[in-house]
Amino acid sequence: MIEHLEKKDRKKAFEEAIRVGKKDIIIAFPCDKSAYHHDNLLYENLKSKNKKIP
Repeated sequence: MIEHLEKKDRKKAFEEAIRVGKKDIIIAFPCDKSAYHHDNLLYENLKSKNKKIP
């Protein structure tokens, strides 16, 4: 979603996500060929902390 916002609106979107999320938020976005690698890093990080994996 963030990549579809005007640059001037992105800061407010992050601030609102942080406000609503209160404790934890996950912000994901496509990032070329490294997307799969980073998804796996997130998965392993959440798994190692016994957190729910989305």
